[in-house]
Amino acid sequence: MGSVVRTLVPWIVSAVAKGRLQEPRKSFAVTNRYYLPNAMGKAQRPRRLDTTKHGTPREELVDDIPLGIYSHLNFAFALIDPKTFRIAPMTDATAKRYKSLTSLKSRQNGLQVYIAIGGWDFNDPGPTRTTFSDLAGSQSAQDTFFESLVSFMLHNDLDGVDLDWEYPTADDRGGRPEDFANYVTLVKRLRERLDQLPRHFGLTITLVGFYGRSFTMADPNCMEPGCLFKEGEAPSGECTNVPGVISATEIHGIIKKGATVTFYKDAAVKVATWNTNQWVSWDDVETLKLKIDFANKRCLGGTMVWAVDLDDGTLVEALGNASGKKKQWTSDGIFKPMPCFGKNWPKGSNKTWIGKKEKPKKG
Repeated sequence: MGSVVRTLVPWIVSAVAKGRLQEPRKSFAVTNRYYLPNAMGKAQRPRRLDTTKHGTPREELVDDIPLGIYSHLNFAFALIDPKTFRIAPMTDATAKRYKSLTSLKSRQNGLQVYIAIGGWDFNDPGPTRTTFSDLAGSQSAQDTFFESLVSFMLHNDLDGVDLDWEYPTADDRGGRPEDFANYVTLVKRLRERLDQLPRHFGLTITLVGFYGRSFTMADPNCMEPGCLFKEGEAPSGECTNVPGVISATEIHGIIKKGATVTFYKDAAVKVATWNTNQWVSWDDVETLKLKIDFANKRCLGGTMVWAVDLDDGTLVEALGNASGKKKQWTSDGIFKPMPCFGKNWPKGSNKTWIGKKEKPKKG
């Protein structure tokens, strides 16, 4: 099962480059930047947002977002109340931060800001584990959700929605077999409802990653895609501190120390192996161009990237070069990559879930 597989992981910041065939009012690419609340309740400087990993807050300045290449920014996350199916901010603090992100629209012509709903933790064991499945299986619940979503987007000057359901049909994530058909119905009905509005709202995405999925292989003599790996034994990166997830910055550091790199052109992915049994697949400048070319040849609206804060500055520039977008970088003209952002996570911080505090996650 150690093949080249890409799955969404519980990261918070992400972004996407606009496709060349994208029309101004029919924008389906999602350039995403995910933001989460400060669960510690500390006062923040003006125009500051908090990004998180597994619900743990870390501060990010809106002014640090590189402009010019990304056509859309996603604010993550809003939630769905499991009983009423109405949209709910993660916390009161989150609700106060939408304006900071939407203010960037005045600085980049055509920029759109979406709300991302759900996220990895939304399908963890708990009251919201089956909420997406329940929603997809009930048209009356959908009608309530649609009206709540429309009101939420209009009130907060948002331009679209990203449904971050992780994952339909996955029984280990609260999914059901009927999710496959129900999800199609949900998205179709939502698109029809949005099309009834006097202004256009976007709905969909395609994804590439600024991170790699890593594994500890079962047999050092079998390091190719398709070889077996040991479940749950991939070590954490020095910065990301999440088993099985390594940022582009960390991967570049591993390569500099002598890792072997193999390019699988047909899959548009690269694989690095090191320490006899460590394996990671990821995208770099070369594979990102292949993926963007693929999207353009098939008339897709664009590509989404997860996540902005996993980049060291090389990948966002590669997106710009491949899509023909000119970078503005940040308000002061300087891109500020965070080469080891994981060291900035405050200890002892906790997260909130529809306003209810939970115990801090270990690690």
